[in-house]
Amino acid sequence: MHRAIPFSWVLNTNTYFRKLQAIVRSEVRNIGSYYTDIQNQIEQPSYTLINSRIGFTYDKYSLFFWGQNLNNERYLAFGNPDSSFGRSVRTAAPRTLGVTLSARF
Repeated sequence: MHRAIPFSWVLNTNTYFRKLQAIVRSEVRNIGSYYTDIQNQIEQPSYTLINSRIGFTYDKYSLFFWGQNLNNERYLAFGNPDSSFGRSVRTAAPRTLGVTLSARF
């Protein structure tokens, strides 16, 4: 079961920079336990993810700093107990930080 608690905050300025917005968004997601394979042999216990995004938009431009899995939770994205090389699992991405700069045309 996916449960997300999103939080968004937008600051609009009404002075000289009328088109400038400051945006803060965070979410906490709790994912319940599940099996990663069709044989139901590899169980992933429940885990919590914290994601956040902070940035500015001005007219048609935006700049955002973001982070995913900020608590650096380790969990399985995929698991297969029956492969030629034995059990095979893939862990999900660790803490990831980034910057996004965009322009609309």
